Amino acid sequence: MKRHGPEDPPDVPSVDTLFSLPRARSTDPWTSHAAAMEAHQLSHIQQRIVLHLLKTHGPMTCDEIAAHAGIDRVRISRRVPELVERGLARDSGSSRKAPSGRYAIVWEAL
Repeated sequence: MKRHGPEDPPDVPSVDTLFSLPRARSTDPWTSHAAAMEAHQLSHIQQRIVLHLLKTHGPMTCDEIAAHAGIDRVRISRRVPELVERGLARDSGSSRKAPSGRYAIVWEAL
């Protein structure tokens, strides 16, 4: 059942489709659900970038991945655990000093 409201542009997916996406509450307006869909798609693109870098450049820290990808380290540090959860990456068991001076986990692709 399509439930477009009068304020919805015609090219927007139905509210039912948007409500099935993560990162938005069922009570949020359709614009929040559209933004959630974009964020969901972007996270998958970033996961593919991280995985590709780990496969082509070998084990790296989040800071190193961020430097190669040109993506903020915070975004990378959110994507790596998602890859670990999916069984595509893991903690290599080693660490290196990050620019902050702290030791950072070195991640590797599986």
